[in-house]
Amino acid sequence: MIAQAYQRHRALFDGVLAVLTGLFMGYSALVVGVEGFNSRLAQLLAGGIGVVVLMIVVRDIKRILLMAIFIDMSIAFDFHITCNTDYFMAACGINISLTLLALVALYVLWFIGRKKGAVSGLNRARRLNAIGRFGLAFVFSGVLSLIASRVVTFGVYQIWQDMLLFALFFYLSNNLRSRDDVLFVIVAILVGLMIQIAVMELGSFGVLHQDSKLRFAGRVIGTLKSPNIAGGLLAQITILMIASLALPLPRFVKPLVIGAILFGLGNLVGTESRGAWVAVTVAVAILGVTSLWKGWLPFKYLLVALFGILVLASVFSAPIIDRFTRDDNGAADARAPLAEIAFNMIRANPVLGVGINNFGVVLYDYVEPDQFGAWLNLVHNLWLLIWAETGTVGFAFYVAFYATTLWQGWRLVRKGHPFYGPLALGIVAAMVGAGCHMLMEIYRGRVLQQISWTYAALIVALSRLQATDESDVVRAVASAARANVAPIMSAWRKL
Repeated sequence: MIAQAYQRHRALFDGVLAVLTGLFMGYSALVVGVEGFNSRLAQLLAGGIGVVVLMIVVRDIKRILLMAIFIDMSIAFDFHITCNTDYFMAACGINISLTLLALVALYVLWFIGRKKGAVSGLNRARRLNAIGRFGLAFVFSGVLSLIASRVVTFGVYQIWQDMLLFALFFYLSNNLRSRDDVLFVIVAILVGLMIQIAVMELGSFGVLHQDSKLRFAGRVIGTLKSPNIAGGLLAQITILMIASLALPLPRFVKPLVIGAILFGLGNLVGTESRGAWVAVTVAVAILGVTSLWKGWLPFKYLLVALFGILVLASVFSAPIIDRFTRDDNGAADARAPLAEIAFNMIRANPVLGVGINNFGVVLYDYVEPDQFGAWLNLVHNLWLLIWAETGTVGFAFYVAFYATTLWQGWRLVRKGHPFYGPLALGIVAAMVGAGCHMLMEIYRGRVLQQISWTYAALIVALSRLQATDESDVVRAVASAARANVAPIMSAWRKL
C-alpha cells in the first residue's frame, strides 16, 4: 500500500521531502556551533533556494538525500535527546542528525525499489565483504560489552551512533554501482567541505562569532565542537580532494577542488591541532611517494607541489612553530596519565572491557597513586578508548575493520587502475593519517567516525566495480576467442 501510494504521488513525496531537507539544512547550517546571521528567516530562504537548485541540477531525490548526508558529515547537524553531561562520554544522548533522517528516507526508497524488483546485477552481489563483517562484529561487540557496563543507558548512546554509521556504510557499499555514483559522492563531499570552509572563513573575518562556550583562543572550529575535530575533518577530506584531482571530474569542478584544498590547508593551520598536522603530513607523504611510484604524478606536477609546499610553509611557518614550541598548559603531558588509567582498565577487564561509553563513569575507580593530580578525562587515544571500553574482543574487531579497509584499498592501488587506484590511494593515505591522529585524540564523535565508515564503504564499492570491470573484460576476451576459433573448428569438422 505504501509503495502504491508513493508511485501515485511520487512527485509530491519527492518534492516535499526535498523541501523539508533543504529548509532543515538552511535553518541549521549556521546555528549549530556558531552565532550570527541572526535572521533565521534568511537561513530558511537560503535552504529553500539551495533545494530548488539541487532539484534543477540533480533531478534525483536519492542524490539530494546523499548530498544532505555528506553536507551533514562536514557541518554536523546534531541534536541529542536525553543528553547527560554529568559524566565524560564519547556519545551524549541519542543522536538525531540530518544523516539519520536522510538515511531513513534512502532505506525506504531502497526497499520500495527492491519490492518492485529493480535489482541490478551489482545489487545482487554479496552484501557484506570482509570489511562489512568486521564492522558489524565491532558493533555487536559494543552490544556485548553492555554486560559489563555500569550505566547501560550510556552504552546505548554509543551503540545507537555505531549502528547509524554501519547502516550508512551498508547503504553506500551496496548502492554505489557506477563510476558516476562514486564521482557524485566525491562532489557531495566537496560541497560539504566548501560550506564548512565558508563558515570558518566568515568566522575569521568576524562576520560570524563563536558561542562563548566554544571559543578556543582564536582557534578555528567552524560549526564543530572543538578545533581538534575540525582539524581531523579537514585533514581527512583534504587528502581525498588531493587524490580526486586525478579523476575525470567535470572541468568546472577541478578549480573548486583546488580552492578547497588551499583554503582547507589554511584553516587546518588555524585549528592549531598538532595531531591533525601530523595526520596530513603522513598522508601527503604516502600520497606523493606512491603517486610517483605508480606514475600518477608527473614530475612537473611534483615540482609545482613542492613549490606550493614551500609557499605554504613560508606563510604559515610562524604559527606552526609557535604552536609546537609555546606552553600548551600541559595538554600534551596530560595524555600519558590518561593512557596509564586506560591500561589499568584493560588489565582489570581484558575481555569485555568496562562497557562501551562507560570510561568516564568508572574513571575514578582506576586512578592509582601514580596518577593522583592528573587531568581526568576520556583517554585521548581512540585505540585505547575502544580497548578499555569494549575489551580485547571489540578492539580486535575494530583493528580488523580498519586494517582490512587499508588492505583492500592497497590492493586497488597495486592494480593501478587510472580511476580506482588514485581514489583508493587517497582513502588509504587519509585513513593512515587518521590512524596516527587517533593516537592523540578521542576521535569517537560522529563526524570523524562517519568519514572513516564512508571511506570504508567507498573501498568496498570500488573493489566491486573493479571486479565487475575485470569480469566484463574476461567475458569479452572469451567471446572474441570463441568467435575466432569457430571457423577453425568448423573446418576441422569438415575434414
